[in-house]
Amino acid sequence: MLYCLFYFCSLILISKAVCPNGSVTWQTNCFYFVKNETGFATAEIACNNLDAHLVSIHDAFVNVILGEEAVNYFHGSTETNFWIGADNLQSHGTWTWTDGTPFDFNDWNKGEPQNVSGFGCAALSMVDGTWSAQDCFKSKPYVCLLSPTNSTTITTTTVSTATTPLIKTTTTHIPSCPQGWSFYNFTGFCYSVFHNQNEIGAEQVCKREGGHLASIHSQKENDFIGNLPFQAGHIWIGLYTIDQNANWLWTDETLFDYSNWKSGEPNSPGIENCVEMDGSYPYTFNNVVCGKVYTNFVCKKLPS
Repeated sequence: MLYCLFYFCSLILISKAVCPNGSVTWQTNCFYFVKNETGFATAEIACNNLDAHLVSIHDAFVNVILGEEAVNYFHGSTETNFWIGADNLQSHGTWTWTDGTPFDFNDWNKGEPQNVSGFGCAALSMVDGTWSAQDCFKSKPYVCLLSPTNSTTITTTTVSTATTPLIKTTTTHIPSCPQGWSFYNFTGFCYSVFHNQNEIGAEQVCKREGGHLASIHSQKENDFIGNLPFQAGHIWIGLYTIDQNANWLWTDETLFDYSNWKSGEPNSPGIENCVEMDGSYPYTFNNVVCGKVYTNFVCKKLPS
């Protein structure tokens, strides 16, 4: 008996909005908690570098979410409040949101906002969720309001037909990062912090994980890496030189198209041939002597 057999294969791309790793999701909002403490304006600029703004708040429920989640994210801070996106600096004493949305909700503490010169930026209390006007130059942790990004689900469907009944199999694969890694939609890569290696050992660890020491190709990527959960201490990245600072190379062999050197760096040609990242904003680069065991290093790889 002859059988006639046909195979059909279809590829279906399904997009859905998701929040980046490390953020808290509520409805269509992504709240990104940044524990590195800085002044209000610098915090807003750092959020801008993530295509975002300091968080605006438009109802009491979101206000409660932020206050409660901040306790978990900012528990190591000596500050009892954190920056949100309200200020009276841009509108001649009128409070507005940095993202330009309507100022249609507030939760000022009793006696706030204070009419004190320099106290033109708002912070949300981790104790009771109320707001207060604060000195804009004071360093505090902060929250960015990010837009959800499109995550693509790849669905492959194979159908075989013959004289026997129809058989249909569906396999779904969503590219993702392993547990303990953070995905950054802007680059499409996964990042993770590891500890206690010199630059050679660090690169070997990253290779075993399927990647390399982190290469950095934009201010946005630099700020994202700088906001990863580091321990106190130095941070290895994948930048090095072999020709007395004439050319700089990444261990993953990508193009050296971005740098963020600290003032006066790089220096000591032929001596300081490896590069560390500063753990505080603006996360600058510094060339250093190779061979030191550093507390932190960052690996970077594609999602699987």
